[in-house]
Amino acid sequence: MRRAAVLSLAAGAAFAAACSDIGGPGVPVGIEALVPVPAVIQLGDTIRLRARAVDQNGDSVDAVIHWRTADTTVALDSTTGLVSGRFTGSAKLQPLAGTLVGPMVTFSVTRRADTVVVDAAAESLFVAIADSASAQLLPLVADSAGTGVANVRLILTLVAPTDGSVLLPGAKLADTVTTSGAGTPAGVVLRKVSGPPPDSALVEVEARRPSGAVVPGSGQRIRVFFEQ
Repeated sequence: MRRAAVLSLAAGAAFAAACSDIGGPGVPVGIEALVPVPAVIQLGDTIRLRARAVDQNGDSVDAVIHWRTADTTVALDSTTGLVSGRFTGSAKLQPLAGTLVGPMVTFSVTRRADTVVVDAAAESLFVAIADSASAQLLPLVADSAGTGVANVRLILTLVAPTDGSVLLPGAKLADTVTTSGAGTPAGVVLRKVSGPPPDSALVEVEARRPSGAVVPGSGQRIRVFFEQ
């Protein structure tokens, strides 16, 4: 999956049967919606809805998919599946293919992530000799008013060192999380792993909207100092 359109996909719930007679292999009998997790559309941001027609074995079948909605919280191009957030709230959308009707899927329409903020209190952390990990890394993803935005994908990357002496959660050099209701990640720390810790470490922050667009302010860094 391309980084510009990184979405965690989960299969939509049920198949919608076209008729009482189940067709053979290659004959479409239902539609499966592919829904991003979390199912979020931000104001002014545009994502493409995904669905596929399936046969009785659950295999993909060529079919023209259209979408419909009765909700005004979004603007929908029924042919392309492109949908944009217009007002905060929720939206129910449904895929169609000829006489087949797919499952109804619900999206939350939320405020748009407009900036990443790493303020003075968050940009430098200090780890005492006796501590095994830093305090939580708390970059803020906010809207234009400075209010935190939830469910934004946040990528934190350990830029230096990369020798394994300190690592992010899951013993990784990079960690992808979603922001909480406060607009900050939860439980992201830098942990001592092996050997003497470095004098300091650098973690780079990048946020992305559901469409994959990079949020302004991404690229800022948090420095973690280790007491020797």
